[in-house]
Amino acid sequence: MEMTGYEWYGELVTGTNQPDNHSPTHSYERQQSNGKWYTEGNIDKFMAQLIEKDAWYARRENRQQITTEAGMIARLSEGKALRFGDDWYAQIRITPPPLPPTPEPEWIECDCGHSVPIGTRMTTSTGTSCPDCYDRMSD
Repeated sequence: MEMTGYEWYGELVTGTNQPDNHSPTHSYERQQSNGKWYTEGNIDKFMAQLIEKDAWYARRENRQQITTEAGMIARLSEGKALRFGDDWYAQIRITPPPLPPTPEPEWIECDCGHSVPIGTRMTTSTGTSCPDCYDRMSD
């Protein structure tokens, strides 16, 4: 079965590039000049540039230079965004895990008769109210 970018690693990848063979559990993102991160299905074309740039960064960070693709993948797995070019946005990273869903707020009925999320309920001189009824009930 041939896999396209849409089938690769489930729902994480939205690009059309073929998957690379570096990691069965990660997808990669590349930053664009607008500052947004876009899914990059194949990082093989960036590996040589990542290794070349790491020689420069390793000296400045007082660490050993990474000279293998496996070392680069391990560094990406630490949560680092690695630079492959001279532009401010020329970076590759592993796609961060999706955020957990936001829980539904608890709803409460106010003295004005409306139901509102508990964090938006307001206290007035005549009881509790929703933001829409606050001015009317605070007199």
